[in-house]
Amino acid sequence: MCYAAVTLGRVQIDSQLWSTRFPVLLYPLPRGVGGGGAGRVEGTTGGRRVRTLVDIGAPAGTPFASCKVEQDFSYPGVHVFPMVMVQAHPFDVNIEGTLAARLVAMAGQAYLTVR
Repeated sequence: MCYAAVTLGRVQIDSQLWSTRFPVLLYPLPRGVGGGGAGRVEGTTGGRRVRTLVDIGAPAGTPFASCKVEQDFSYPGVHVFPMVMVQAHPFDVNIEGTLAARLVAMAGQAYLTVR
């Protein structure tokens, strides 16, 4: 058996446009934040209605993203992966129209260059 793992501690991607409204494009959400605030779970416990805040962001000290792969070599000529795990904690993405247009233009130029 062979085992490999890759872990990213923290990732932040910044916009390099001069007049951007969103200087940070991608960043992990802090603990307790998800989609603008903590999530609410409602239910009943012992006949009483209960409302609870749920921490959606990554706990402190946990990696932003991780990938683990395990491969079994006991069968010759066959690739067996008993475990493949990809995990990412909640993150926020902010993309404005100017950046999207420039990325599409750049992708078009790259496509014409390669072709």
